Amino acid sequence: MKLWRKQFNKNDKVEKMSKNQWLPVLSKLILMAFFSIANIATAIDIQPRIIGGKDAVIDDFPWQVALVLSSSNLYGTQSCGGSILHKRWIVTAAHCFDITDTNPVPPQFVVIGLSNLTDTSADTHQIIAIKSTIKHPEYNKTTLDNDIALVQLSADIDFSVCEAANNCATIEVATPETEANLIPLGTPVWISGWGNISKKSTIYPTQLQSAQVNMVDCLDVDGNYTSSDVTDNMICAQTLGFDTCVGDSGGPLAADSNDGTGSVLAGITSWGPLECDTAGEPGVYTRIANYSCWLNETSDGELNIPVTSCASGSDTSSNMPTQKGGSSGSIAWLSLVFLALFLRLTRQTTLRQSL
Repeated sequence: MKLWRKQFNKNDKVEKMSKNQWLPVLSKLILMAFFSIANIATAIDIQPRIIGGKDAVIDDFPWQVALVLSSSNLYGTQSCGGSILHKRWIVTAAHCFDITDTNPVPPQFVVIGLSNLTDTSADTHQIIAIKSTIKHPEYNKTTLDNDIALVQLSADIDFSVCEAANNCATIEVATPETEANLIPLGTPVWISGWGNISKKSTIYPTQLQSAQVNMVDCLDVDGNYTSSDVTDNMICAQTLGFDTCVGDSGGPLAADSNDGTGSVLAGITSWGPLECDTAGEPGVYTRIANYSCWLNETSDGELNIPVTSCASGSDTSSNMPTQKGGSSGSIAWLSLVFLALFLRLTRQTTLRQSL
């Protein structure tokens, strides 16, 4: 993994300052009894939105889903996000399903069509059990290369329910042929999720949050990332004051389509600095254009993503000439490895998953 994980469970969420005195103790007891998690974070500063974001409604991001452990406690057990590609397929980050001591059980359900995870009064959302999860075969949990997974649902999403509420839809996927025009450096893109909204503490919103950030060069933002951190399978986005954070993992990085009529999935929230929205350390996203062929093959062609040619393993890198993500096998990597090891001792980063 990228240095140290920042481990949280959504039972650590804090909504009101008045709870600061008793919530950490109560949460710890509950977690020890039911989830065997003892790493509790206490909120000491509250912000109204996700690292510069704002309240959003699912109608504006109908492809966004939440991955949860329990169908009866959506807010308390939400750990990651995902995007709808098909009536039975969700794409997310592979690390959302890593099994660890503090995360012994992976997400079990997908929540579709819900803006507020505590408000299930309207009968327009769907909760569907996960049938299977397929991580990319070359996923590396240490480097987070190929941090992508397909989730197969146990039942089809009922899009007739969505039509009335306008709260769920599939999203098109960027391909090597379309990516360069979709997200050149400086392009504004959208991030969304239910992740941590505070840089200084741990505060998880009940309401979906969104923000707009810009595509940046992973290796040309004050020089804090090196080619040993970032591979050609990763892209970066950040605008100071706006960022994804812990709990947003697996969620979408969405760009406007070339014709301006819709949105296209360009990335999957993967990792970033431990203190989100850190200058020189942008959010890092899985570069989904590199996986068009894998997505088609893994879904037995059901996703039907239009791509002209396929390579073994992860797909051939797209032709974005200004993106500097380097290969881990390059000569540059060898020359920077000692610097990278030093940086790993002095800089903390985190998967953007709430465990």
